[in-house]
Amino acid sequence: MTPTSPGMIDFLSILHASQAISQEVATDRLMDRIMCCILANTGAQRGVILLEKRDMLYVEAECLLEGDTPRTRDLDVPFREFISLPHSLIAYVHKTHEMILMNSPDSPFHEDSYFKGSSVKASLCIPIRQKGKDIGVLYLEHNLNVHAFNITQLQTLNLLISQAAISLENSRLYAAYKRFVPSELLKNLNRENVIDITVGDQVDKNMTILFADIRGFTVMSETLSPHDVFELINQFLGHCSPIVRKRRGFVDKYIGDAIMALFPGSPDDAVLAALEILQTMDSLNAQRKLRGETPIHVGIGINTGPLTLGIIGEEQRFEGSVLGDTVNIASHIETLNKIYGTSILISGDTKRKLSDSDGHYLLHYVDEVQLKGKKKSVEIWKIE
Repeated sequence: MTPTSPGMIDFLSILHASQAISQEVATDRLMDRIMCCILANTGAQRGVILLEKRDMLYVEAECLLEGDTPRTRDLDVPFREFISLPHSLIAYVHKTHEMILMNSPDSPFHEDSYFKGSSVKASLCIPIRQKGKDIGVLYLEHNLNVHAFNITQLQTLNLLISQAAISLENSRLYAAYKRFVPSELLKNLNRENVIDITVGDQVDKNMTILFADIRGFTVMSETLSPHDVFELINQFLGHCSPIVRKRRGFVDKYIGDAIMALFPGSPDDAVLAALEILQTMDSLNAQRKLRGETPIHVGIGINTGPLTLGIIGEEQRFEGSVLGDTVNIASHIETLNKIYGTSILISGDTKRKLSDSDGHYLLHYVDEVQLKGKKKSVEIWKIE
């Protein structure tokens, strides 16, 4: 029997499929490769991947065969909310860790409401395991052939599932790493992924720095439990960070109750982000007032200029950071809000680079100050 004869596993095809899966770490592209490879090697017409997340099953991807072309869509839907699946079958496989092949009307799972309303002739449900632990479930179906899944395809599928499980775990780790090292930092350092960076990588850039922190945080925290302090900080940061990303910036680091963000493009992005943060805090404070909680007041400082972006630390523990006078001045400006009773202060360097042709904000000159440790005075402007 030749290697490609029916009834024998085509190891060359499996090798190519495994290589295609293992070479991808970005979750969306990985899901597409996994589903395309599985449908191509099993003959299935539809496939769904469900993964455990936060102690629940989530539908992460669905792939449909349209003619000869597989089409994958990325999802993030709780299993219990996804109607187009046989819930009793998948729940059983997830609980018992058993593979179930359905190609006979005698199966008790044929009573599932999904099968009663569909034209599925054969289905296969198999647990996805990694290092002896269940991480999800794969569901496949065929609408034309009762005997669509044979022993050879099951053996092929087991091999592909093993590689897929490893790649999915690697993808999760990569996604976790990206939370600590922003993709924007990698782009600025001309690195493709986290594993390519090393201590000492650095690049000189011109950027706008935004510092924002909670006014009177120390006094507020004295009346709160450690748990409530964490809740307060995460509430504040959780509202600020999406706004930074929306305005084409990225968070460099969190410093206790403060956020430090970088804006590689126009300084207008940083100013608009600052104004939106204040608007968001107004809405949040209205909710906090109804709950009898102390309002959150924010001070924001912005500066624009040259800086060095890079990796500091040592080989066992490092992080991205930015260094330079531009950063230090932005931090100093933020603290001046307490003195001038303002919410947003920017430097003269930032003011001179603004365009705001649409008139989204007003500028008011405040002062020219001599910052501690600096020979040159800095213009301070208020944004409204």
